[in-house]
Amino acid sequence: RIANFASGGTFVNINSLPISAIERVEILKDGGSAIYGSDAVGGVINFITKRNFNGLEIGANAGMTSRNDRNEGSLSFAGGFGDYENDGYNVLVSGEWLHRAPLMRVDRERTSSARWSRYGLPDSLSSYAPTGNIYDKQSVFVAQYKPCPADSLNGARCGFDVNKVLTIENGADSGNLFATGSYKLNADTRLFAEAQIAAAMDSFSANPAPGPMLITSGPYAGYTLRARFMQIGPRVDDSRFDSWRLVTGGD
Repeated sequence: RIANFASGGTFVNINSLPISAIERVEILKDGGSAIYGSDAVGGVINFITKRNFNGLEIGANAGMTSRNDRNEGSLSFAGGFGDYENDGYNVLVSGEWLHRAPLMRVDRERTSSARWSRYGLPDSLSSYAPTGNIYDKQSVFVAQYKPCPADSLNGARCGFDVNKVLTIENGADSGNLFATGSYKLNADTRLFAEAQIAAAMDSFSANPAPGPMLITSGPYAGYTLRARFMQIGPRVDDSRFDSWRLVTGGD
């Protein structure tokens, strides 16, 4: 069994196991609780790793979107030595690495701007603009805080186009390493050990943070200033998940 994914929940990150180590996949659609316990009442997916592999396999993949705005690539390997039946042992080591560049909304014409009026739909520019908008206590627009650039006007107020910095698909990097060995103790008994380590990194880009601020003096005292903190740049969420697994036993 593989432990649940590091971000919580009950799902398993199957990307932590390199494809090059897998011999076949078995899917039991009916409940397997009699064999695997109550967690398997809804079915079981078994990833069967190579048991007696000898030699070396190396694989590589590279791809680019049809619009040339996002690329990805991967490398994998599997190496094994020792014949279990003749030598009494077998060792397999495999690994995989993946890189996927982010795809930004601005890179695609359809999502390049939140000005949907070009398609006959209402625009959805944010009222939290860098130059600021003033709203009364009933959240009704009153005035611009500072003069708005012509290309950011959204009616009388100033708008911020959030699609200029958001991602459609996050960038990601991941890698894993898997090793397993079997030793033939006798004709009926096998000892085995497995070791696995995996890391996955994900990056998400969001627009600079908006900030409502209370105006405390002047003709708009008591009103709210809707602005955006452009000085600190876009909000970037970089996540990393690490996992390791060590299993020994006999059958």
